[in-house]
Amino acid sequence: MINKRRFPRLSMATQIEYTLLEKSYGIVKSHTKDVSIAGLSIKTNELLEKGTYLDIKFYLPGDTNPIEAISKVVWSKQIGPSDFETGIEFVKINYADQERIGRLIAEP
Repeated sequence: MINKRRFPRLSMATQIEYTLLEKSYGIVKSHTKDVSIAGLSIKTNELLEKGTYLDIKFYLPGDTNPIEAISKVVWSKQIGPSDFETGIEFVKINYADQERIGRLIAEP
């Protein structure tokens, strides 16, 4: 299988909070599956449509400062009866936060 990813990813399960920017119905909590400097994938209990914009917040392991970003859903697939996996691309993220993610991925 060909890997289409532009950046290396790190498998990482951490809690993430997100809100839908188009229609806010509150904060949704979920978990990440993996992370890169360009985005991440999460597990959800709802199907998020491609092109949906999210305001996300999550913490890197051992870090007390959150990563916050405006993000866009680039793909979503059902993996169980009420379980979904969603690929999210960062649209607006602080460069220093991207560097923090990059350092974590580069750690041996």
